Amino acid sequence: ALARIKERLPPAGKKGEFRAFFSSVMGGITTCPSLMSVPADDHMVHRGHAVFDTANVKDGLCYGLDFHLDRILKSAKACRIENPPSK
Repeated sequence: ALARIKERLPPAGKKGEFRAFFSSVMGGITTCPSLMSVPADDHMVHRGHAVFDTANVKDGLCYGLDFHLDRILKSAKACRIENPPSK
């Protein structure tokens, strides 16, 4: 099953480049694959307490970044997530 999932993933980019991941353990964004994990006791995992958003990124720039940040902060407030990161 894992092999089938890996086949469907888009390429990570040039050798040595990794996608970014917000780590609640580190309290920030990481690009280190070994730190891209979510603790089993994270509220997002066992209670579904999280908000998500998707965005188009081209050449390292996010299309409509302010719109996406406003939307995710509004969602965090509606879900009563305390201390969301600021814009």
